[in-house]
Amino acid sequence: MRQSMINHRQRDLLAVMAGSIVGGGLRLSMANWPLLQTGSAMPWPTLLANLSGSLLIGLLAGLLARARASTKASLTPLLLTGFCGGLTTFSIFSLETLAMLDAGNHLAAGGYVGLTMLLSPAAAWLGLTLVFSVSRE
Repeated sequence: MRQSMINHRQRDLLAVMAGSIVGGGLRLSMANWPLLQTGSAMPWPTLLANLSGSLLIGLLAGLLARARASTKASLTPLLLTGFCGGLTTFSIFSLETLAMLDAGNHLAAGGYVGLTMLLSPAAAWLGLTLVFSVSRE
């Protein structure tokens, strides 16, 4: 029994690590998208990563909630914890907010915090709603 628990934990750890690599790589590439390079005080790439990651985690959580237990157990670490965790950047969000405040960009910092805190849960709700409304049709 103990041997299977260790293997299960190792598998989950590897899945989280693999998902984080891909999610983190996508997040980094978003920072280099020309359309997001506006020169403003607002960190648009991070906002986009947080909103898209929140939408995606809602969609994936909804789909996994409807999946078989074995599928849910094997994909949750990879997709939710790993990929979405690597993609969404609330730790960077915190540092960027502090940097904006330190630079005297109080209005931009307040707008950034407000948009992120209001729209991220709304995007996750939308993802869940889309999964459950489509499956009822």
